[in-house]
Amino acid sequence: MFIVHKIVFPLNILFVLLLLGSYMAPWLNPANYWMAAFLGLLHPFLLLINFLFVIYWAIFLKLKVLYSLTAILCGFNHFTATLKMTSSAKEDGNLLKIMSFNCNFFGYGMKHNITDTSPFFDLVKKEQPGIICFQEFMWEDNKRKNYINKCRQAMESKNDYFFMGYRAMDTIHREYGQYIISKYIIVNKGAIEFNTNKLNRCIWADIIYNNDTVRIYNAHLESIKLGDEEYKIMKDDEQRTGQIERTKSIISKMKGAYQSRAIQAQLVSDHIQSCPYKTILCGDFNDTPVSYAYATIAKNMKDAFVESGSGFSRTYAGVMPSFRIDYIMADKKAQIYNYILDEPYFSDHHLIQAAVTWDKK
Repeated sequence: MFIVHKIVFPLNILFVLLLLGSYMAPWLNPANYWMAAFLGLLHPFLLLINFLFVIYWAIFLKLKVLYSLTAILCGFNHFTATLKMTSSAKEDGNLLKIMSFNCNFFGYGMKHNITDTSPFFDLVKKEQPGIICFQEFMWEDNKRKNYINKCRQAMESKNDYFFMGYRAMDTIHREYGQYIISKYIIVNKGAIEFNTNKLNRCIWADIIYNNDTVRIYNAHLESIKLGDEEYKIMKDDEQRTGQIERTKSIISKMKGAYQSRAIQAQLVSDHIQSCPYKTILCGDFNDTPVSYAYATIAKNMKDAFVESGSGFSRTYAGVMPSFRIDYIMADKKAQIYNYILDEPYFSDHHLIQAAVTWDKK
């Protein structure tokens, strides 16, 4: 075993250093240190590998167990944002129930039309949330598939705000964008434009809740936008060709997306800091909790999963590895309960839910 230990130990040190490097991702702007962002993306895997090293050295009762164990403990705050052992639940009729869902254009974005969206709308009718924030929403100007009308019927409310990112004229008139629907009166609304593309922005709406104003943010940060050829490299396909070129393309797009999200996250954070009201933020960040974008937005917010979730919340259900990239947050004075990871239904993202309240003045 001595020879095996001599081989394992250098690998252990390498992965300890990589794990420690991943902890720097939230603090290093990808505009200058984009490689750190990649280590942040790999954090769950680096964490798992170091756990395996802990088990290995513990079996042989070696003090070398302290290397990986210390590295894991150094990033305990990142650990709790990735994996939770306990949850926080509360039954209270005064809780503001929130849903957030990147609905992937109701399945159209996955290159197939979903004919049966009823399970999702049945859930909305049953749960009756106070607020739903949609990213990648599609409003078809067609009586058979008018999703805004479907949402209004399920919510029994017409208090909503649809921001059209772009319009497509084909066999069916389609409008794409972001959507907030509320059981509460909307008294003001607006958008934070990122000036990068037609689908990424942060919209907001002020609602009246318990005789107070609450601002709801609905953010959709920059995605990587991989093409079909680039996805092939991540599939079990024996006909792989041009892997080097595809890998370079993936890395280039990831680098650009990290840098764009850093700017977008700062815009959202600045807007939240200037808001005089209680705040809730929902959205698809396209980034993990160990990232600069997440840290920028979350520094003055509470994360619903961290506050009341449990397990390993993998909100992305697409081809890429499953990470938590969709979030519900609230300001520091809020209490958050009942975080739930629901089905992806027709999307490549899971729907998430939480309930928010504030102490009475």
